[in-house]
Amino acid sequence: MSLPSPTPQSVSAEAECDRIVPVIEAIRSEYPSLPISVDTTKASVAKAAIAAGADMLNDVSAGRFDPEMLPLAGKLKVPIFLMHMLGTPSTMQVNPQYQNVISEVKQFLSDAISIAKACGVPTHLVGIDPGIGFWENTRT
Repeated sequence: MSLPSPTPQSVSAEAECDRIVPVIEAIRSEYPSLPISVDTTKASVAKAAIAAGADMLNDVSAGRFDPEMLPLAGKLKVPIFLMHMLGTPSTMQVNPQYQNVISEVKQFLSDAISIAKACGVPTHLVGIDPGIGFWENTRT
């Protein structure tokens, strides 16, 4: 049996904040020292989540979808995880094609790290996620 592949639906930053901020606040009040990560591609949501008590950011777009995301992480000096993704959340699982998956993912992440550093994010606060599991393959 295989499970259906969910297709991410985009929601507004306001809706995203309405969903995540109360959850972060509730978790933070119950577990004051538990590290909390927020998964968003929107800088305004990231800012609200950090203000609510999140400790780190996880951006599946590696800062590509919102030009304010990496400067925000640099300004706030919070850890940010940058994920490799070919396409968008809606298309990343639709027949991804690579000439050399290892070198292309490595180059993408290397570029993302360089951009984050240029935006003021210290290297020790940058994490990477190669996105394996999102249909990367070696077929052309």
